[in-house]
Order: sequence, then C-alpha cells, then structure tokens
Amino acid sequence: MVYLPYLSPKTVNMLKEADVSGVDLCGNLFVCIPGKVYIERIGKPNRFPSSASIKNVYQKNSSLVPRLFLLQPSFESIAAIIRELNRRNGNLTQATVSKVCLRMEEDIILGKSNSQKQKKTYLMQPEALLEYLSEQYAPPTVRRRLMVKSQIPQKELSERLVQWSRDTGESIVRTGAVSCTAYTVMAREEVTAFYCSDVGRLLSDLGDLIEETKRFADMELIETTDQFVYFDQRDNLYASPIQSYLELMQGDKRDRQAAEMIAQELLKKVRMALEKNGD
Repeated sequence: MVYLPYLSPKTVNMLKEADVSGVDLCGNLFVCIPGKVYIERIGKPNRFPSSASIKNVYQKNSSLVPRLFLLQPSFESIAAIIRELNRRNGNLTQATVSKVCLRMEEDIILGKSNSQKQKKTYLMQPEALLEYLSEQYAPPTVRRRLMVKSQIPQKELSERLVQWSRDTGESIVRTGAVSCTAYTVMAREEVTAFYCSDVGRLLSDLGDLIEETKRFADMELIETTDQFVYFDQRDNLYASPIQSYLELMQGDKRDRQAAEMIAQELLKKVRMALEKNGD
C-alpha cells in the first residue's frame, strides 16, 4: 500500500494496473486484495495543491532528485536528501526537493514508509524511473563551444584540469558520452569532450597548455552552467554513470546498446540497496 497526500484519478488507475492499494490525506481510498477485498472511494479534491509547480521534474536541474534515488534509493527526510545532493555537487532548495518528491510519489516512483520504527521515502520503481529520465531528457544549454589541442599528455592534462577546478571553484567534467568508457566497453572517441562552466577562464588560466584550433584538435570544450551535467562527478573527471546512460540513449543503436549495459549495472546496485534496507 502507498500513502500519498493526494490520489488523483490517474494515480488510482496506475495503482489498479500494478495491483497496489493506496490511501491519501484527502479522504480518497483504493484497497484491492484479489479475491477478498475491493474498496474504492475516490473523488475528494486535492487539499494540498503545490503553490508553484515544476514543469518537468525529470528534466534539467530538477532531475537531480530522481537521479539521486538511483544512487541511494531511500532517505529518512528531505534534509537527508539535500545533504546527499550537496555531497554529490548538487544544489537545490528545500522547496524544490519537496515538490519533486511529491510529484514522484504521485507517479508511484517513490513510496513512503510511516512505521513507528522508521519513516523514510524510498524508490519503488527504478526501471520506470530510468525510463522517465531517458524519455524526458533535455541536453544542457550550451553557451559556447571551442575545439582545442592540448600541449601535454592526456593523463597530465586531466590532473591539471582537476587542480584548476579545485583552485577556482569552476566545474569541468567529461561529457556523458565520453565517460561511458569508465562504465562499459566502448571505443574511445578521437576528440575528448568536456563540459566546463567557464571556458574563457580555463583558456586564460592554463595559458600555453591548451591552444584553440580546428586542425588536429583533441579536445572539445562545451560551456554550460547547467549543474546536472556536473552532478555525481567521478574520479578523473568522469561524468556520473547516469549522465552517460542518458546521453547514450539519445544516440544510435550502438550507443543505446552501451546505455543498456550501464542501466543493468545501475539497476543491480539499486536492487541490492533496496534489499539490504528491507524496502
């Protein structure tokens, strides 16, 4: 059974298809125990409308919350969600996190446990969540692109870029498509693409180490301030496996096959965490 602030008719239909019962705080009720009990009392108005809706919680920066539940599938409070977002380089307000969680509950992606021992919000449908994220993915807003050539080996360059990010507070990370080699077997691209929050500053600070050129370029710098591409960044400037999955799912057949391999590993870890927590 799921507990929600409000059970809309659409949500009740989804519960019926999933053979799940539900009750809300507005007086709506749907209980189905096959062959034993069937109770349906719906139609009460929503007493908890959101003061300002988010157009699409599975897209752009608001998608940080859904992505987080694929990395850690249960939380005891909104404050705990915010702490983990911050730890993984995500920054959202409490109001935004609350609204996103509410929408995910309405979509039956999240559930709530209100037992006396522990109250928590947990991921119910990881496969459906990945599908939502993929179908509604929108690429970052790009301010500029530059093709450059590095004057030092790639390993040393990565170390310089990591240090530059630490020193300046700017963000830089490989794109999800480039980062896929950290999570699955796939041929490397000749040109390594990076998202960067301030390309001009990077060029200025690194001086002669990288040179803007269209001939024999080995790096592409993509300037964007959309924080979702930098969220859950891994060692050596690799993007999150979720970002890799989402970018590859927008590609050709070969890309999508690689994306499915990443998804299988993500879902395996989610299921293990849910089983460990007893969700």
